[in-house]
Amino acid sequence: MDKFDYQQMIDVADELIDAFGNPCTLVQISRYIYDEKKKKNVPVVNEFEGKAVKKAYSAEMVGNLSNIINMGDVQFVCRFDDTTVVPCEGKDAIIFDNIKYNILHVISVCPSGGEAIVYKLHTRRVN
Repeated sequence: MDKFDYQQMIDVADELIDAFGNPCTLVQISRYIYDEKKKKNVPVVNEFEGKAVKKAYSAEMVGNLSNIINMGDVQFVCRFDDTTVVPCEGKDAIIFDNIKYNILHVISVCPSGGEAIVYKLHTRRVN
């Protein structure tokens, strides 16, 4: 039996996302600081570039009482240039085609428990 080639899986994921994906930006709030002029805490934001493939959820997945997928929710399969960055659900957002989406759920695809090959993001458009 051949040894599991993790790097080959990463290379294939990169090739497929390069071929079928588009640029995206992960927006992470690193911390909050107090703004004297606004008299409130404001977020300090870090942005990370990457590529993502956008995928709509099927009609069967939308509106079930047992799930959280709503009409208009979108799934992204993505990789980021900085491979140490990890998207955070409920806090981070992704910008794709100049549209901002809040990240509701993150699935890290990492078969051997190492570096994530890709991230699957359940997102909802910010109004």
